[in-house]
Amino acid sequence: MSQIKARQDQIKIAVTGATGFVGSQLISQVKESYPNADLIGISRRKEGHEVLPSGVEIEWRKADLFSLLDIENALEGVDVAYYLVHSMSPSAGLVQGSFDELDLLLADNFAKAAKKAELKKMIYLGGLLPDGDIQTWSTHLKSRYEVEEILKSSGVPVYIFRAGLVVGAAGSSFEILKRLVLKLPVMLCPKWTASQTSAVSLNCIVDALSWPLDRNDTEGAVIDLGETFALSYKQMMEQMSLAMGKTRYFFPVPFLSPKLSRLWVGLVTRAPKDLVYPLVMSLKHSLLPRYTHPEFPEVKKITFHDLAKETISQGQSESKSSSLPHAYQGFYKGLKSVRSVQRIDLPKVECREDKVVNAETLALEYLRWLPRFLSPFLKVRHSKHSRDIVGFYFFGIPCALLILARSSGRSTIDRQLFYIKGGLLARPKGRGRLEFRVLEGPKVLITAIHDFYPALPWRVYKYSQALIHLFVMTQFGRHVCRKYYTKFN
Repeated sequence: MSQIKARQDQIKIAVTGATGFVGSQLISQVKESYPNADLIGISRRKEGHEVLPSGVEIEWRKADLFSLLDIENALEGVDVAYYLVHSMSPSAGLVQGSFDELDLLLADNFAKAAKKAELKKMIYLGGLLPDGDIQTWSTHLKSRYEVEEILKSSGVPVYIFRAGLVVGAAGSSFEILKRLVLKLPVMLCPKWTASQTSAVSLNCIVDALSWPLDRNDTEGAVIDLGETFALSYKQMMEQMSLAMGKTRYFFPVPFLSPKLSRLWVGLVTRAPKDLVYPLVMSLKHSLLPRYTHPEFPEVKKITFHDLAKETISQGQSESKSSSLPHAYQGFYKGLKSVRSVQRIDLPKVECREDKVVNAETLALEYLRWLPRFLSPFLKVRHSKHSRDIVGFYFFGIPCALLILARSSGRSTIDRQLFYIKGGLLARPKGRGRLEFRVLEGPKVLITAIHDFYPALPWRVYKYSQALIHLFVMTQFGRHVCRKYYTKFN
């Protein structure tokens, strides 16, 4: 072991989500175990070197994970990378697209960048998954599984850790549970509160995430984490009330569906709906640990009461600002930028023999289809100087509404990238771009706009151009399915 550790001390370790709940604790743990390792934090806002309050020195690499180029640059020279990213918080002034669409795109970016960087391994923290048919799972749980599959498709060994409710003083799920118990002396418990899970402490997760660093497996592993004995959400709230020294009454009821529950959970806890809604919709499933690795150390069991009591004591000793969960600290406060991601699930049937479906063909098809669909109001014209420069013109207006320039250097057969270079509808700032991407694993077409700053007044844009874009992309998805797949012919 000492020889392995000596060699591993020289590695470069990158952490996405390094400023988050788990990532910030993980950095200190990794540095303690590997004092000579180079630690790299990947952040949207930070850049340069910094000595953290814990005394750990870290190199910050600035990257927007929605940019494939950014994450490729951030992973340059890296040996091992942690993927601790979930897209439940807004990443722009206006976000069109559900969290699962955003997570799919983020995971694909990371997988592509990891493959290009020739990483030795990736380490991902996801969530516990239920038994049974995946089609019956909630969107949140399907998305977690899909992220795992995307990361594995990179060919880089992936260690996948799955955790249920994470108990920590700044944990969002734990804070939601605590606020429910604190604010409701009497609680009606719908059917989903009988679902079971196993909670796990932040310390246990951090220890587990450090475990793969000494390993030389070529295939990775899937490990489910559970530190408490299996118990229902109602039992967790009962034990939480005891840990807080509160007398609370819980009454099971046969009504209150998850859809209704998410409303009152959000109202009572004041947690952002982007966080609450997906989580509550997943609670109808029992989520228990099922997978492990024969060499993974056995996790010592502890009662949820003891775990909650210890965590609450730790939270009381910290300042209010530091213990506030990251997801509670407000929404994205950037400029009025736009991110719009649409996922088009392609039919799981063979493509027509006379058709080829990839990002290149679909991007060209979009440029041919759009003026026909919006005829006679919209025209699409290629520049006389380059076929890669395209202008969109409205009927009777000589100036282009938008000008796109295809990036030949960044476009591939499965991803086509266009930069937004100008036009009446775009403000000349940022690095706005449109991309088409085809994923073979889940068989999906993704169309996305990033970092777009509209020229129209913000409210006018939100209720006109933004809605038109959604409608157009939905219709384009239907067109693709009809034209390219036998099921629709």
